[in-house]
Amino acid sequence: MGSLKKAVAGKRSGAARAKMARIRRFFVLLAFEHLKPHHRMQPFSNDSLDALEREFRKPTPVSSAIESTWVSGRGWLRVTPHMRPMSEKLDNLLSETVRLMTELPSGSFKKSRHGVSRETLIKDLKELGIRSKRTKRRSG
Repeated sequence: MGSLKKAVAGKRSGAARAKMARIRRFFVLLAFEHLKPHHRMQPFSNDSLDALEREFRKPTPVSSAIESTWVSGRGWLRVTPHMRPMSEKLDNLLSETVRLMTELPSGSFKKSRHGVSRETLIKDLKELGIRSKRTKRRSG
């Protein structure tokens, strides 16, 4: 394989990985918003990260609807009425996520969703701007 072909393949792979990361961040934020309030207060504690991992790997009505929309290739998303309302941040990511999922081959994200490491989830939380809500009390 020539160096030009390798360069083109590398650029294509890098672009696909960047799209996958943006899609994964949507699902991380979706899982984070479904956590209990005490887990959202301290998002980087071990208990909160365990809960986030369970929630991230668990199929939710929104993630199932997005993935089925993506797999079927349809341009619409059916949302069930018993879901929680989405935050503004999550709502903004939704249209980008659906657009990116249509650009990738079907099934590529669903397979990799269970292989996400704990460190990747922490990096995604930081990238999304999620911080601990509790502050240290200072005397003095």
